Amino acid sequence: MKSISFLIAMVCSFNLLFAQQPKWILKTPKSDNSTFYYQIAKGYGNTVDEAKEKMYLDVKNNIAEKLGLPSTLKMSSSSQMSSNGEMNLNVKNNVDGSIQFSIPMRRVCDQITLNKDGTYISYGLYQVAHSGNMTVAFVDFTKCNRLSNNTAGLWRSAIIPGWGQMYKGQNGKGLFFLGSEVALVGTALYFQNSYQTNITKSQETTKVDIQKAYRNNANDDATVRNVAAIGAVAVYVWNLVDAISIKSGGKRLSANSNFLFGIDSYSYFPSMGYKIPF
Repeated sequence: MKSISFLIAMVCSFNLLFAQQPKWILKTPKSDNSTFYYQIAKGYGNTVDEAKEKMYLDVKNNIAEKLGLPSTLKMSSSSQMSSNGEMNLNVKNNVDGSIQFSIPMRRVCDQITLNKDGTYISYGLYQVAHSGNMTVAFVDFTKCNRLSNNTAGLWRSAIIPGWGQMYKGQNGKGLFFLGSEVALVGTALYFQNSYQTNITKSQETTKVDIQKAYRNNANDDATVRNVAAIGAVAVYVWNLVDAISIKSGGKRLSANSNFLFGIDSYSYFPSMGYKIPF
């Protein structure tokens, strides 16, 4: 096993090439009319069939929650899905199994993702009737393969570190970037102020030993200030790289696990790169 570390520009290139996935996975489309809404479902499995089955269970649970139905209520399809993806989801009585009502639905997009551990994620985009036993005006959805450009997350994180991650629903990661940036910038400003204070005090005295002590303190402050400033720049760039990367997708390299970031303990110089196993 070997690894090669590239410069940060190469990291950005890999993320841009491999991080794209359809827009509908990231943001639920808006309905074209009032008879139905769009619902995204996903399922994980060791095989494609298992992932698809769990995706179907996920959409049924989402529909039940949307309609305010109890989780114990039985919901099943009345027949196999037609060639255009349409089917009815039947809500049955718990006592005698009779059908209470049917919910028309239609699967318009799907995508299978292979994870690096060999498992699968199945995504599905459904058009679902707002209520049961109604006539629905389903429409053709032509944007299944339209890829996201990721610029929405990028420009937000460029303005406020972590904002782009929060926009994509990764609140924990967003708070990490925001908190780290605030802490590093605050540290740099604090030690810059301390540095300036020690320099000023060294100039106000004529005693050589005291001058030397103040300047030594100033040098220590400058070192910490520089490390914090470099760290702030490194975290800011890392935040931008992460903002244009999207977890999951096709069979590809994982930007999150192979992204390298660190600060050398001797030189205090930040290193950033991308590790490719082969």
